[in-house]
Amino acid sequence: MDSDERPTAELLRDGFRWFAQCLEIRSAAAGEPDLSPGAAMTMSYLDAAPVKPSDLARRMQVSRQRVHAVLRELSAAGLVELVRDPTSGRDKLIRVTPAGKRRLRRVAAALAELDQRAAEQLGAEDLALLRQLLIRLVAIPRPR
Repeated sequence: MDSDERPTAELLRDGFRWFAQCLEIRSAAAGEPDLSPGAAMTMSYLDAAPVKPSDLARRMQVSRQRVHAVLRELSAAGLVELVRDPTSGRDKLIRVTPAGKRRLRRVAAALAELDQRAAEQLGAEDLALLRQLLIRLVAIPRPR
């Protein structure tokens, strides 16, 4: 099947895979722990502010159970820790560790380099158009 005939979802998947594989190669070269795709994706949803697992699950549109499973992996890798929520006696917060913050900074720099590489290969105008179209695509309401 010619790439022009493939469903858009397959092209998006393969484009995502390209970015993910490039990031995996860079992480391995930096000696960082290998993460499952789900754990790597979860890291992309975290920032400096601590967040409740339930809020992260909503943001990611996955179950709380899935978030907790991935948190075990991220915690074992030393990238996040669960701490007590000072506003609630029973809730926990996910806090990115210093190692996790370093990894997030390296990933952000790597993504900027990959965007630059894409701009060199596609042209800045085509990359800008691709970004605009993706923004519009993800804004389309989901079927109910």
